Parts: sequence; C-alpha cells; structure tokens
Amino acid sequence: MRRPHAALGAVLTLLLSVTLTACGSDGSEPGAAPPSTSPTTTASGQSEAEALDAAAAQSGFAMGADVASFCTAMQDADDAVDGARPGNAGDWKRVVAALDRIYEVGVPEDFPAAALTELDVLDRLVRASSSIDDLGAAVKKEPAGTGAIDAYLTEACTA
Repeated sequence: MRRPHAALGAVLTLLLSVTLTACGSDGSEPGAAPPSTSPTTTASGQSEAEALDAAAAQSGFAMGADVASFCTAMQDADDAVDGARPGNAGDWKRVVAALDRIYEVGVPEDFPAAALTELDVLDRLVRASSSIDDLGAAVKKEPAGTGAIDAYLTEACTA
C-alpha cells in the first residue's frame, strides 16, 4: 500500500494516521486477523457494549459492517487522502466521496466506542471544510485523536 506524501503536512498526518498504520499497509488481506472479543469497561464504568451503543446512537455511521468491507473503505479513504493536493477541487471531491463510502459501508459491530467518537470528529471536520486547505486549518484549531481507530485497524485489518 502507498505511504503518505510528507508535503501535505499536518492535515494528512492526522487523516492518514487513521488508515495507513493499519489497513493492509503490509500487503496482507483485510480482515485476516479477527478483533478481540473480550469484554472491557470504559473509564466511566460502562461496558464497552454500553459505550458503543451510546456512541452509535449519536453517530451517523451505521453499525454492522463486514470487517473486510470496512477495512477496504478505510483504505480507499487513505488512497484518496494520499493523492489529495492542496487547492485541487477534484482531489477534495474524492476525499469526501471516500468518507461517503465509509458511511455506506458502516462500521463493524465490534468497532470500539472511542474509535467511533474519533471517526465522528474526523467526519465533522471534513464535512465542515471545503478543501484540504480548510481541513488543515480546522485540524489546527481542533486536533482529533486517532489512537482508538488506529488500534482497531491494526488488529482487524492486518494479518
């Protein structure tokens, strides 16, 4: 899989960190490694399932996606961002279309609540922007964490 171009700076660092570190960057098949199913609790004492239900209720992403399809959609988003050039309207349209594809696919049932929250923040920042340049400015004002997304993708999307 391709690696990010350093020239796109902080915007791509954020967005690519969501996908490049995990979605098949070693050339393996998506979904080859099943995610952990052990129950966990959040800092607030909720079970992971309760936290996920709460996050899903507020999210625009549908639950129940096939893991391999989700990994592919995330990789497609990576590819769109990887090729995006500041100031290029066509590239920006491809980034937004890739995000739309993640909406169509949805997220897997075992996608952690924290990762869903991070994905919602990234989605909001992209939707509020009209270009890669606007997104860069938005990310500087409101940095979004991607640790939970990265952890899930590393476990679920690589062999």
